[in-house]
Amino acid sequence: QPSRRRLDFEQEVSERLKLAKEAGELERQDLAVDQSILDLSGDLEAARAERDRIIREEIAQGIADIRKQFAQYQEIEAGKQQAREAFERFQAEQQLQREQEVERPAPREYELDGPEL
Repeated sequence: QPSRRRLDFEQEVSERLKLAKEAGELERQDLAVDQSILDLSGDLEAARAERDRIIREEIAQGIADIRKQFAQYQEIEAGKQQAREAFERFQAEQQLQREQEVERPAPREYELDGPEL
């Protein structure tokens, strides 16, 4: 039969092993949590970088769209200006023709050189 001292010793060893096992499990869990925090912070940085990249692309696309619209606006305005200038030339030509018609005497139907009858 084992002695009381040996039983106490085995029980103490058993409790220490149990505590060591629990401590080891807790340590592994702690390491896993630390690792997941690092992974999450890395994922967070990657997500922020991706968000920033998307925002930069959207801003660049928006600027390109605005530039394209502005170029179209400039083309339209240039066309309007050309139309105005053409209309002003037309009006000037019409005015010149009216002035020339006023300066010319109206043609007579008959020229009489002799006495009237």
